Amino acid sequence: RRIEDFLVAQCCFEECVVLGLPDPIMGEKVACIYVAKHPPCNESHYRTLNQNLQTQLGREFVVDVFFEVTELPKNTNGKIDKLRLREQYRA
Repeated sequence: RRIEDFLVAQCCFEECVVLGLPDPIMGEKVACIYVAKHPPCNESHYRTLNQNLQTQLGREFVVDVFFEVTELPKNTNGKIDKLRLREQYRA
């Protein structure tokens, strides 16, 4: 949640979710799935966000992969459907 709050506060994401996804080499990778607020982000933005994350929150806070979507799926309670996202973005 701290990573999500930090990323949204940086004003480039309308909304985002950070979750762990299986990775065949590392076991798990940290993924950020987001809706962009402005023009799409690129690798340079991702590097800057990760640098800011580590500076503000600590070295262990890093996002391995970013996925841009037009809309995040919601469950019946209106919350982001993390289970559906995990299934959709399995490696």
